[in-house]
Amino acid sequence: MVGVDIDRVQLASFALGFGSAAVAGALLSMSEQVSPFAGFPYTIAAFVVVIMGGLGSIGGGMLAALLLGMLETYGVALTSSNYRSMLLYGVFVLVLLTRPRGLFGRRVIVR
Repeated sequence: MVGVDIDRVQLASFALGFGSAAVAGALLSMSEQVSPFAGFPYTIAAFVVVIMGGLGSIGGGMLAALLLGMLETYGVALTSSNYRSMLLYGVFVLVLLTRPRGLFGRRVIVR
């Protein structure tokens, strides 16, 4: 009904996704207060990584995650934790201005 090809979706990929989400939630609940909005900053960071790496590009996503992780770590260490989001979005905007399809995104030719 929504255009998902049932033959391509496998149970193992769902199990891996749900299992990793459960482990991440359990680890997050040990260090932060649990609320319905606890995962929102992580969702925004994941969105930035996916768009910055290029939609559908695994290598671009991995490179973008590595770059943004290093930027957050060293940026907070050298400045202040108040600038964390500003650094993340600043680099995101710069990458989108220079490479609109992402780091490893390809040009799509429509015929």
